[in-house]
Amino acid sequence: MRLLLDEMYGPTLAQALRSRDHDAEALTERSERRSLPDAAVLRVATGEGRVLATEDVGDFAQLHVRSQSEGFSRAGIILIPARRFPHSRNGLSRLTDALDDFLDSPPSTLPESFLWWLA
Repeated sequence: MRLLLDEMYGPTLAQALRSRDHDAEALTERSERRSLPDAAVLRVATGEGRVLATEDVGDFAQLHVRSQSEGFSRAGIILIPARRFPHSRNGLSRLTDALDDFLDSPPSTLPESFLWWLA
């Protein structure tokens, strides 16, 4: 599973996941992908065959519902609760571990265009 980290996560998290043998990129690692609207971020993830990981729950949950109702195929989305995984050293370490676990053993019943809450 290939992963795209939304702009609130920097290259450090992507590098930590790559060091664990995951194909992970931060949106901000390429200048042309910075400050894109959410719908464009989802198109980038879909076009690159990546699952999007974001803490922008409200906007991406709405995009998920809209794409399902309109019948569009799009990338899977992993929603990350900011309270559970704060942007502190400890929080980012726990997030790295949680994403590593998910990527190593994703649920077998995930559809292509899934929405998943990371716990």
